Amino acid sequence: MMVTQQIIQRMNKLFEPSTIALVGASTMPAKWGYRVLHNLLQNGYTGTVFPINPKGGTILGLRAYKSIHEVPSPVDLALITIPREKVFDALKECVKARVGAVMVITSGFSEAGDEYTRMEKELAAFMLEAGVPMGGPNGQGVMNAHLKMTATMQDILPPPGHLSIVSQSGNICGTISGWMKMRGFGVSKFISSGNEAMLTKAEYFHYYARDPLTKAVACYVEGVREGRSFFEALQYLASRKPVVVLKGGKTSGGMKAAASHTGSLASSYRVFAAAVKQAGAVLVETLDEFFDMSMAFQYLPLPRGKRVAILSEGGGWGVLSADAVEREGLELIRLPDDLIRELDEILPPYWSRNNPIDMVASRGENLVGRILERLVANPEVDAVLYLGAGYMYGAVLHARESRYMTDMEKQVVITFASAETERQVESVARLIREYGKPIVIASDMAPAAVHLGNDGILGLYRRGVPVYPTAERAVRALAKMVQYGERYFSLTGASV
Repeated sequence: MMVTQQIIQRMNKLFEPSTIALVGASTMPAKWGYRVLHNLLQNGYTGTVFPINPKGGTILGLRAYKSIHEVPSPVDLALITIPREKVFDALKECVKARVGAVMVITSGFSEAGDEYTRMEKELAAFMLEAGVPMGGPNGQGVMNAHLKMTATMQDILPPPGHLSIVSQSGNICGTISGWMKMRGFGVSKFISSGNEAMLTKAEYFHYYARDPLTKAVACYVEGVREGRSFFEALQYLASRKPVVVLKGGKTSGGMKAAASHTGSLASSYRVFAAAVKQAGAVLVETLDEFFDMSMAFQYLPLPRGKRVAILSEGGGWGVLSADAVEREGLELIRLPDDLIRELDEILPPYWSRNNPIDMVASRGENLVGRILERLVANPEVDAVLYLGAGYMYGAVLHARESRYMTDMEKQVVITFASAETERQVESVARLIREYGKPIVIASDMAPAAVHLGNDGILGLYRRGVPVYPTAERAVRALAKMVQYGERYFSLTGASV
């Protein structure tokens, strides 16, 4: 099914609507027509919402219209949450009312068997002929954080950012958005593409490629119906912006699950993986990697090469990270003589003078920031791996919980550690911004940072700096950034 360029241009009505009509709005909290409406209102959608219910009345404080034709304003986006048998008639009404775009949340189409696959194709053919973009069916909805729009079955609204997501699973959209929200990281848009009867990943790729608020794209795939259009669109997008791809349905069991989930026909994973890599996108294997790369590409500058310097606040993590750097095909550089001389001025005489740089439990006002600045400023260094963020905040927790320190002693420790933590996080954010080189951070304090209120980690999050829970995950993210950067810079001749 060929979707025209005109339809792709009209997809702004899907992602950036000023008015939304919810066909199937309900007063019953268990129904999708209630949940979606509630989420739109609860999260403060900046546009106007028109509930549509044949009984009329009032739903969640809004007047409900008996038909979309009664709505007093033009409708940019219609959300469909009514039973499957009524969807076609609703689409006809939307076309007559000159609705800009439609998102069919209703399920029970191609994922339910051949009879409903035919019904789904009829819907798509009708909407294609009408020239109206249609997402779904069987998608959880669409979100735009910049508009506070959660036209979805889930109520998760991350801060506005520059990562856009297309996922055949609404559940995966919700997971990534939830992880981002928990850390204060942003999302621009997401679409739960569902069965992709009309609009497919290819169309969403073309839209995101042109979207100025999208800097990186994350895509979860279960199956691809039109391989060539998918590959060409992915190649087009990846030549302009980083794209992270996670495939579900790699095994026989996964393929069966994908078919019953979104009606997808999963192909050979080996063929799929080769096509994704040839297109220039970054293929990941796990949900953790999917999240790690989504953070990295949205917030960190691309490295111009693979030469890495490591700063570690502990010896063991430094050793493990050195192993990971070489294992991932990066280069653990020999420290240049001029850099060693600069570090001699601020580190104790007994420091190793090797890479990784072990701080050997040294302390001093913003010592971490001063070391990092010398590393990123050196032309022999393409990227820095910093291990140990948030450790200073451990002194705050230690003092607060101590049964032996006096109140005055506690206050001295807390005041110093808090000030030092603030200096460190400010330095890291400033250095990334000023030097345009990635400082990739890992810390064992990261997993509990939100629970404990660790300002050393949360302060970095607030400034848009990711922190990974292990050195291995941080190095793997950096390696994939290098992989993408090599191709991107060779194609564009761009500079950081």
